[in-house]
Amino acid sequence: MEQARKLIKELKTLMGKTDAFSERRRDEIATWFKDNDTPENNALVDKFINDGVAQILKELKDIRINLDQEEIHTL
Repeated sequence: MEQARKLIKELKTLMGKTDAFSERRRDEIATWFKDNDTPENNALVDKFINDGVAQILKELKDIRINLDQEEIHTL
């Protein structure tokens, strides 16, 4: 479980990067999780994904608020 936590932490630093190393390393981490398919590891991956989606939704909400405010100022 400790290895899974370390890999999730590393994965967080790789997200959004498009260089070859980052893409290859993300693939390696995904393979590790596939090879180490346990309920505990799945829970960590689920939390990582859910946290990421929540962050994206928050950012989207902030963008919508900013757009609405800009629209009000242009009227």
